[in-house]
Amino acid sequence: MPDPSPQEIDENEAVQNDLARLDAYKNQVNILLRQQEVLRLSVLEHTRARDTLEGMDRLDGSEETLAPVGANTFVKVSHVSAQKVLIGIGTGVVVEVDREKALAMLNERVVALERSSKEMNDELLRIDAEAQVISQRLESAVRQQQQAAGMADDQ
Repeated sequence: MPDPSPQEIDENEAVQNDLARLDAYKNQVNILLRQQEVLRLSVLEHTRARDTLEGMDRLDGSEETLAPVGANTFVKVSHVSAQKVLIGIGTGVVVEVDREKALAMLNERVVALERSSKEMNDELLRIDAEAQVISQRLESAVRQQQQAAGMADDQ
């Protein structure tokens, strides 16, 4: 069997580079999907907190409701004055703010989380489009190699 030509070496390197890029894209997609799941859960948590604060206004003194306290745990509460709310602002740091400010902060966080999720989704679409281009290029290279091998067999 003759030594490969410089063109064949370049084609093989290109195929190897494309395979490596596809593998890197696969890893990026997996990371982004995990991050999106974290964002989704955070949106749910923030929405639940907001809904709980808003729901407290609808209670009169005789009604009871379940208020989530985290980890799928709830407590029965009757009308509670929620004019002041403790809300986290960083790692282990909470501040006391009035209820309206807490609701505004929660709403801002939900909007920011949803924006981040959309940006990640856009990045996933971009990666998918690039991966499709590379996959098509690899399929074309395989077809060319098969055709070349078929022509060599005919000789």
